[in-house]
Amino acid sequence: MLAVLIESILNKWRTMPQAHVDLTGRTVVVTGSNTGLGLDSAKMFYEMNPARLILAVRSLEKGEAAKQSILSLHAGTASSENAPSVEVWKLDMADFSSVVQFAERCEKELERLDVFLANAGVASESWAVTKDGWEQGIQVNVLSTILLSLLVTDKMVQTSKLTAPKPGIEFVPHLVIVASDVHFFAPFSDRTQPNILVALNDQKRFNSSTRYTDTKLFEILLTRHLAQHHPVYASSNGKGPVLCTVNPGFTRSDFHRDWSPVFKWCALLHTIIKC
Repeated sequence: MLAVLIESILNKWRTMPQAHVDLTGRTVVVTGSNTGLGLDSAKMFYEMNPARLILAVRSLEKGEAAKQSILSLHAGTASSENAPSVEVWKLDMADFSSVVQFAERCEKELERLDVFLANAGVASESWAVTKDGWEQGIQVNVLSTILLSLLVTDKMVQTSKLTAPKPGIEFVPHLVIVASDVHFFAPFSDRTQPNILVALNDQKRFNSSTRYTDTKLFEILLTRHLAQHHPVYASSNGKGPVLCTVNPGFTRSDFHRDWSPVFKWCALLHTIIKC
């Protein structure tokens, strides 16, 4: 585990390779894309020239600001006719009804869905419950993420059967869930409970210093299960949509913007001790 931590820290100062795929005519969705890794990912996707780039965000106001920041980087570099269409769609991962409505909108309004980057996540330092009665981290990072992934799967299956929008450029639809290598440090003490979800949703068992790592491990385990057993992903044979997780590593973002400086240092110290 110490090796993983050291590698993550060292990667912060390395220039990592960047992939560039021609996404002409395709549709990309990035959740949690008004800030941090989601926004940077959206900026990179824009450069790959998709037909539609959808920013799925909780705050439409912040989403519009993110849209303008993307467009401003390319002002005057491409004609309005050829530039990707950047759209801001409402999505609140702490609200199951919002997740369902977003998926329904994808089904109705999108002709295709080639890339779905499930990036939205939270790392709270205190106990908080959503309107649906779940601890915020569990609902946003795990339950809503997996629910949304399942709900957009049919659209991605449909997309995999369509003709490539640009001749000679073959690309299998990808559903990518942003995970984290902190799952290596997850104690996941509730794994022995009769009902893991009920235990994770018990305030008396809540541990702010381990909740995020536990949710990331749970997220990876569920994704692996779906990849191996879901009829679509388990039998795609490289022709249907791909389901996978990605680890962004030790990166600089405002993901921990709600954490106090003291809590940030305590969390880092706890991680080092666990190694």
